[in-house]
Amino acid sequence: MRFGEETVIRVDNLQKQYRTVAAVRGLSCEVLPGQILGLVGPNGAGKTTTMRAIAGIIPATGGVIRVAGYDVRQEPLQAKKALAYVPDDPALFGALTVYEHLVLAARAYEVTDFHAAAEVLMARFELADKRDTLAQELSRGARQKVAICAAYVQGAKAVLLDEPLTGLDPQGIRTMKD
Repeated sequence: MRFGEETVIRVDNLQKQYRTVAAVRGLSCEVLPGQILGLVGPNGAGKTTTMRAIAGIIPATGGVIRVAGYDVRQEPLQAKKALAYVPDDPALFGALTVYEHLVLAARAYEVTDFHAAAEVLMARFELADKRDTLAQELSRGARQKVAICAAYVQGAKAVLLDEPLTGLDPQGIRTMKD
């Protein structure tokens, strides 16, 4: 049964244990459509671990995580389809162009009408002139922008951004904030 259809992300008593280290202890939160939730804390506080657990990349040791009403553990494909995740240092495919990354992301998430959105995103993030540039030729900031655009072109209900401003120039930072 789906819980909280209006809730985009719901975390109840999340726990993640690595051997003897408790990375996350009893975290609970809820994100509604249009809301922004920031995880703030020092290095090692469990922010990235929390995001990876929400994204279904690593399993939680305890608790329940739901994305768009889907239990990440019980309905992983549906939960992952409703979510986009941009890590702090995204790994792109070096032999794909900027535009090919957006095509790949859209097709992986079965988005059919994405071309106009991809063009708008590339323009907003100042990647239009790099459309046919291979990822291996991009700066770190440009790679970050590609990953952000790929996340948004998926049409996900929620986007997780881990250190999204790292490597971005001032214009990219303003665009992200907008």
